[in-house]
Amino acid sequence: MKILMSVASLGENCLGRTLPFAKKISEEHEVVVAGPFREKQGICPGYEDLMNYYKIRVDSKKTAWDDIKKLMKEKFDLIHCFKMRPGSYPMSLFMHYSKGTPLVLDIDDLDFVAKKFLQNFSFRGVSHALHRLSKKVVATEVLR
Repeated sequence: MKILMSVASLGENCLGRTLPFAKKISEEHEVVVAGPFREKQGICPGYEDLMNYYKIRVDSKKTAWDDIKKLMKEKFDLIHCFKMRPGSYPMSLFMHYSKGTPLVLDIDDLDFVAKKFLQNFSFRGVSHALHRLSKKVVATEVLR
């Protein structure tokens, strides 16, 4: 089984939430952690060699689109999206709908960035997308 773990950024501390999942799941399955990557920023310090990364180079629109198109050609059995942020959720949702790959959305806190991001979409559209997800993982009942 090949699993895509989509993160908001490869250069930020969001990899801390991803690491325990990636380590455990990679014991039996292939795991690829994909997310936006800036050359000047690099992989989040301390995480450089801990996971198998797919870099979506966002230093230019062309490289970002090239990397996303290449990723879209891959076959994944499951997508595990960490947070509803611009760097992870839209791509995960697109892959879910276009390829029919099951999608798990993992929300561990009330993310200010996600709130601002979601304000650009209609509540009805976001609600519909959330209800159609394969699974949702929440850290507290408040988040549910």
